[in-house]
Amino acid sequence: SGTITDTAESNLTNSTSSGTTTSSLEGLNLLSGLVTANLIKAQTNTFINGSPNYIIDGFGQFVNLSVAGHPEINDHVAPNTQVSLAGLGTLYLYRIINNFPNPHSVEVRMVELVVTQTNLFGLPIGLDVIIVDANQQFVPHELP
Repeated sequence: SGTITDTAESNLTNSTSSGTTTSSLEGLNLLSGLVTANLIKAQTNTFINGSPNYIIDGFGQFVNLSVAGHPEINDHVAPNTQVSLAGLGTLYLYRIINNFPNPHSVEVRMVELVVTQTNLFGLPIGLDVIIVDANQQFVPHELP
């Protein structure tokens, strides 16, 4: 795979707290062309303006996404898309995981491969490969 870039930013004032995390990858080629993409991006955002007023969200983007044997998969993948890969396992695309109430968190996993079968690649059963992952966790509280 190509260039990986991860960022995190937070801002805290007396009345608000906010944060953003991003993860991106240019040039994915997973398992000899099984999954390819020119660009993959994930981002999470939080904004807290005193408890219980908060916003937490995540989103992602693919550019030229391709999954071998699945021509129906393109850049406009719906959140939490799950694809069965014969002789390998399960591929999750644009997986959004929200945890509430404790901890309050959001995670965007753009590509996740869970190996569930003996395979030609020699990957062990139970292997969980996550590519391009942005996440945040926070504890809502009263700001001064």
